[in-house]
Amino acid sequence: MPAAGPTRGYADGVRSAVRNNLGAFGFSVVITSAFGLVQHEAGNPTVPDVFLFAGGAAAGFVVVDALASRLFRTRLRGETPEVVAVGAALSFLSIGLSVGAAALGAAVVKAAGAWALASFAATGVYVLVGGLELTLARRIEEAGDGHGDDDDA
Repeated sequence: MPAAGPTRGYADGVRSAVRNNLGAFGFSVVITSAFGLVQHEAGNPTVPDVFLFAGGAAAGFVVVDALASRLFRTRLRGETPEVVAVGAALSFLSIGLSVGAAALGAAVVKAAGAWALASFAATGVYVLVGGLELTLARRIEEAGDGHGDDDDA
């Protein structure tokens, strides 16, 4: 087995950064875009509007988490690093559809409710479509031979 050189160490670091930040990165893009869309549709937010936005985002996550965990009675398992890497390559779907859901929510409800609805919709769609991306990624990984080329980095 070859010794780990600086290139190998760096490649491992990049893979780890992708694996450990996939969800946070995608959600950061989604929620920032959602905020901009609501601001465009509903105008500058008041302090209560910002709290509605944050509450809508939190509620979207809690609702999906509650459903996925059967009202928090089932432990949710993680994915392998390989599945997460493939899921990262597919994340443009969850990001795009989530921003679209936020735009729709903001366009439909123009008042203060737009702040809560757009962030709720964006969060819910992001988590649900992200689950589909990881399901597809798992199937792609299972269809492969299961042997990666980690040593070629």
